[in-house]
Amino acid sequence: RKIFQKFVPSAVVDQTLGQGELKLGGETKQATCLFLDIRNFTQLSTQIPTAVLVDLLNRIFSLLQIEATKSGGVIDKYLGDGALVTWGAIPCSDANSASAIQCAIEFLKALHILNIEIGKIGMKPVEVGMGIHKGTVIAGNIGSQDRIEFTVIGNTVNLASRLEQLTKVFKCHIVVTEDVADFKVLDKQWTIHKDIQVRGIDSKIDVAAFSMNPINSTSKDKFSA
Repeated sequence: RKIFQKFVPSAVVDQTLGQGELKLGGETKQATCLFLDIRNFTQLSTQIPTAVLVDLLNRIFSLLQIEATKSGGVIDKYLGDGALVTWGAIPCSDANSASAIQCAIEFLKALHILNIEIGKIGMKPVEVGMGIHKGTVIAGNIGSQDRIEFTVIGNTVNLASRLEQLTKVFKCHIVVTEDVADFKVLDKQWTIHKDIQVRGIDSKIDVAAFSMNPINSTSKDKFSA
């Protein structure tokens, strides 16, 4: 069980153990999804030894795991140089978008400390982008009878991924929708961008972009889900 929980969230383990046979399928839920991407990872992989690269990647994901767990989130999957974190998708979890934003900000603070550490040995700082959206997902067992993965699918997941890509456009660390945060109460570290056309979305949307100021990384950031 302890080993299994390193691959699958404990709530899914509890739901799975004791079943005679796992069934494919899912159920509709409200969830908050966070997509994370490590910038310039392909270029980074050509500059440092493989063992150092893997160790760095594991340290980054360990920081993400710590902050996700603190906030009640679950890492749905690792995506090579990225990850998908969810709130509300697994049984007995809450789709709290405020927790997702706090997780993202606390992760950036932890990453800043790691960047100072690796900078001392001559490595360039690691930059990331994150997109967060809240909405309806289908959560459940996806795959085949021989290979099953518990995951989330749907437009909410897709939009979170598109928002992460917008961080490159806005040169920021986090991009969220109005389904995630009340834009009226965001502090000055957030910038509102109106009428943004997102690939795969018919209508234009408003988004908020957050940039971490390392000097002020200990400040409390105001937001409301």
